[in-house]
Formats: sequence, C-alpha cells, structure tokens
Amino acid sequence: MLDWNDTSLRSVPADRQEKWDYTTPASEAESKRQWEILAWQYQRLTLFERWSYYKPLVGVVPPAPASQELSERILGSNQTTQERKISESHSCRGHIAPLWLRTCYDPTMATRYGELEWAANPQDFLEDRVLDNEALYAFPDGPDSWRRVLVRMPAFTEFLGACPMDGDGANFQYHSGLDDDEILQQIEAIPDERSREISRISRRVQAVLYLVDREAISAGVIKVLWLDEHGEAVWDNRIQPDGLEELTLQVQDAIRFDEIVDQDGNRGDLLLI
Repeated sequence: MLDWNDTSLRSVPADRQEKWDYTTPASEAESKRQWEILAWQYQRLTLFERWSYYKPLVGVVPPAPASQELSERILGSNQTTQERKISESHSCRGHIAPLWLRTCYDPTMATRYGELEWAANPQDFLEDRVLDNEALYAFPDGPDSWRRVLVRMPAFTEFLGACPMDGDGANFQYHSGLDDDEILQQIEAIPDERSREISRISRRVQAVLYLVDREAISAGVIKVLWLDEHGEAVWDNRIQPDGLEELTLQVQDAIRFDEIVDQDGNRGDLLLI
C-alpha cells in the first residue's frame, strides 16, 4: 500500500491505489496507460468528489510505507519529484501558486525563448514552479496541447481548492465562494451583464498557468490561463515578461481574477499590470 501521508506521494490521487489494476503486466507502457486513464477520470471529478480520496489522510495513523516496487510501478516515469512537490498540498491550500510551462523547444525559437525568459526571470519568484524540460513537456503545437501537463499533475487544479470546515467533510466549502449562496446572489444582482460574467468566472478559477508555447514565444509574451477545477481554461490573457512578477504577487496575495482583469476586456487581452 502506498503511504499517502508521505508528502512526496500526496499529489498522486488516492484513486491510483484504489483503482490500479495490479493484474496487468508490470511495464512502463502499461503504467503510462493506466496513469493517463485515471488522471483524466480524476480531472472530471469536482473538488467535493475528490475529497473522499483525501479524507483518509486527515487525522489517521499513517499506513505502512509503500514497497519500493509498488511505488515505482505506479509512479514510474509518470511524475517527477518536482511535479510532486509542486502539487503536494492538496485541496486545502487556499491560495493560488502560478506555474510556468514551456511547451515549445524548436531550436529556431531558442534565442527568442531565452530573451523572453531573461526578461521575465521566472525562477526568481516562481522558484520550483518552472517546468522547462524538453523530454517531458515538448507537446505538439495546438490550442489545448498544454493540457497534457494535467496528466502528469492531476492535483494542479486544486491550488485554490476547497476544504471541510468541520473536519469530516459534512460542511465542505470552496475557498473561491463557488458554492456560497450569498455571494452567488450578490453576483446575480450585478446590473451589468459583462461584470456579472467576469464575477461568475472569478468564482470558478482554481489555478493559473503561465504558458510559453510557440505562439507566445513568437509574440514575445506569456499566455496567462485561468483554470477551473477540471483543468479547463475559463479565461485567458497575455502579459509582457516584465509584468509577470507583479501579476504573480497579486495572484498569490489572493487578489481575485475579477479584480485583476479589465471588466470591459476580452479573452486574450494584454494585461496591463
């Protein structure tokens, strides 16, 4: 049995333990196949539904440590130590910690990427939340190919999260107010339709991804994807590299999406921070 109280494994959803088919051949290909199926299944769950996997971790005696063979069979090359550490705090985190993801490794774009990275200097304020590894993240060009990172980090969309207020899950609440009737009524009472839409979206945002793909590198900007609990981009912006640190500070200081974006703006707009 995997030791789910071990923080190095905590970002691996407990459904791996419950749903993994141990009767199949122990091979890397089979490990990747099962991992991907379970990761997408997990992404389709709400945070409420995911809580049942985390509940055993709270206030219980830790189970026996996992055998090396079993942990390697499930984890294998499906998730790195860095990826586990980024996601190790599950759904009670309560604040967003943005993630930098580079997906374009075309040698002809290397100089442009270097200039963009130098101007943004993400390592200075994102620390270990910079994913830049051609072997892992060289996803095909395309508007949604970045979502492959959610296979490797199924718990990434729990950064803002939700938490049981009484410890047993009976009074479960989203930190964003997504399930707060009073807040939702206030939103619906906003007279301006556009402002209502932005406020609704704000309650759905659970994670922020800084995407550096071919299009972003070519334009010399960073894409800002605002993700919901299912890893869907509910809104997107662009930002100049020299504005990224200030945006990160605002996000980490719990300044909401609807306070950051222009109420009259459109998806894809350049954020002026």
